[in-house]
Amino acid sequence: MAAMPSSMTLRRSLSSYNILTVQDVVEAYDSRNEFKAIFITPVVYVFFFIFFASAALTHVPIETMFPSQNGLYSTLVTSGSDTLTPESPMQFKNIQSHADVFAWLTNTFVPTVFASTDYNNDTIPIDQVGRIASFQIIVGAVEVKVYVAPVVPCKDSVSLSAIYNTCHDYEHVQETKPWYLSPKLPGPEIYDWVDHVKQSRSLVNTSTTALHINIATYNGELNLLCITALQIKFQRGGYIDTRSKMTSMPLDPYGNDASNGLMDFFTAIMFVTVVSIEYRKISRHRMRHTVVWTKWRTITWMSLVSVLTFYVFWTILSVMVDADGLKHDIITMQDPAFDFDASYDLGVQYLSTIMERMKSMGTIMTILRLSAMVAMCLLMFRILGSLRFHPGLNVVMATLTKSLRSLAPFFFVFVVCLSAFVLSGCLLFGDSTKAFGSIGMSYVTVVNMLFGQFNPDTVLDVNYYTAVVWYWSAMVILFLVLFNMLLAIVIDSFEKVHDRTEKRSSPYFAAISGLARLEGPWLWPWSHRDMQRLGRAVQSNELTDVSPSAIAKHLAIPDEQARRLLMKVRAFKQVMDVLRDSYEDEHEREVEGPSTQDLSNQLTALQTQIATLVARLDSPV
Repeated sequence: MAAMPSSMTLRRSLSSYNILTVQDVVEAYDSRNEFKAIFITPVVYVFFFIFFASAALTHVPIETMFPSQNGLYSTLVTSGSDTLTPESPMQFKNIQSHADVFAWLTNTFVPTVFASTDYNNDTIPIDQVGRIASFQIIVGAVEVKVYVAPVVPCKDSVSLSAIYNTCHDYEHVQETKPWYLSPKLPGPEIYDWVDHVKQSRSLVNTSTTALHINIATYNGELNLLCITALQIKFQRGGYIDTRSKMTSMPLDPYGNDASNGLMDFFTAIMFVTVVSIEYRKISRHRMRHTVVWTKWRTITWMSLVSVLTFYVFWTILSVMVDADGLKHDIITMQDPAFDFDASYDLGVQYLSTIMERMKSMGTIMTILRLSAMVAMCLLMFRILGSLRFHPGLNVVMATLTKSLRSLAPFFFVFVVCLSAFVLSGCLLFGDSTKAFGSIGMSYVTVVNMLFGQFNPDTVLDVNYYTAVVWYWSAMVILFLVLFNMLLAIVIDSFEKVHDRTEKRSSPYFAAISGLARLEGPWLWPWSHRDMQRLGRAVQSNELTDVSPSAIAKHLAIPDEQARRLLMKVRAFKQVMDVLRDSYEDEHEREVEGPSTQDLSNQLTALQTQIATLVARLDSPV
């Protein structure tokens, strides 16, 4: 007995005859929204990205923040030659000892921040006192904080404790009472303060772990507040690490142009649109018992959360900037009638409040920028994901996706080998070079080495022969072997995706071209009244025969027009079949197998197709 042909074989055989059933027409009619969603979704995400990026750049005005911070950085965070001359005094980045701190304060910091005369030795006008880099006026005063480690007896377990009696408890660092230096103070008083803290050793001594100088400034030209933190950290080994951090906050969230608020409005529209689209998709997947949370849906909702986080923190920052208390304290401190020395306690209260608020605003501004960065990266991936229906535009994302699956076991091996060279480099050279001074720095150094951003002299000067063996072993194993294996995996994935894309391109463009020949470049046949009537008729079971004669009779149209309607339905269904095959995620499959009812429906449709085919074969030519 001959084997029965499978249902898939029968479907392929029948498809060659271009036979349409009622169920095919119903599916084509019900696929209208899905068709529109596939082509409109990339446009929605592109506009979402554009509007959000424009809004983010409005609320984080980099074009005005950079000039402000660049002026402060070039003035306060100075560096230069180690040779000290009257023309080249101690610079901030060149501080290497306790004595250098006072040389920097006396010869560089105080003349820059507390200048009372200009380059012509003319007295600076009272309204311009306390300006840094010409346009940055100090808000309130300069805050100086010192952190100290309490002196404790050295542990008896230390074998040489007899010659080193006192140690410091770096686990319980304490903050001393801060100093506030008003720019209104005469220059001699500032120098007297420097001499006082130097003689009393209250600013820098062997117990000092860190010296923080915080300067809050306002730039009226750019309407920006900025908090500058100069940090001098005294490490237990005697090394002094100088760091700086600057954060700017715009006082006007729309850059003095209310029309910039349109970007927020359009972003809100796109946000609501994407949420509604995703809600409908989730509802549809639940009705079909398919996987709801795919990787693309997860990325979409993560991007929405990031955008929402951005606006939440932007709202908080706007409220803090517009707070009457902050403006009142700043204006009060800048009032020429306010005597800081006479009202020292009140001034300190104002200054501490101003500095704490500006530090909080700086932290929120950092979170704001990070959330914007995350949101734009996720939206970028979502745009690429929404283009996967197109064989050509999907190559990059498909290659990345396929590569990541193949890289899972390779990544484990790579991390193990990388960690081995990181830790060995830290053990061999960590005591002599900053590049391997910690495990974190070692990871950065070894990764930079893979990209050619490493100078071998850094380790060759420590121990030449050991460094040569370690360096070339790392380059051979990590770069020549593993790194090139990584490239090979990506290239292999690209070739497979490219081959698969070539196979998919022909049916894709053939289906699109067929629909375009019938309907034109808009590819939308359902705008015609007869097509809508046909779809409603088969959907409501008013029409149970989709032969040209039956359609012509039911819709009261000529037979030729009925045949053309069927050709459009067939072309549209072919396009949808190709789009679904390329657009649906490979994980968006039915969780459960087909039910008995599903099999019954498929069998009925197959019987109908066979009966239609037999009837056409028996009909006279």
